[in-house]
Amino acid sequence: MPENDTIHDACTKIKRFTRHVKAINLGMKGAFDQSQMFPQLLASLPPEYDTVRDAIDCQGEKDIDILLQRLLEKESLLKANEKALAVRSQFERVQHQVANAGSKSSSTDPSKRLAYRS
Repeated sequence: MPENDTIHDACTKIKRFTRHVKAINLGMKGAFDQSQMFPQLLASLPPEYDTVRDAIDCQGEKDIDILLQRLLEKESLLKANEKALAVRSQFERVQHQVANAGSKSSSTDPSKRLAYRS
């Protein structure tokens, strides 16, 4: 699965591919159902989904809609974590800039330098 694709995007691509195969080879009309496509989706997922993939394999759940919902929930969680990390990183960068600006102004201003030595 390409990095910027979503679970929904990947499902759509797999379905489009299977429709294309069925259109080309009429003998394949009944060959692909959701239970056969889902493992392809799982196999295409990036490493961040390894734990979900393992859980799905162990649970033995067969309802594709439930399994797809679990993947969508994991995707939502990963995106929320990614956004939180970006905000945290930005906050730390601003904090660092403020700290550096404060230390630079105190080192160039003699009156502030003396105040720190007192």
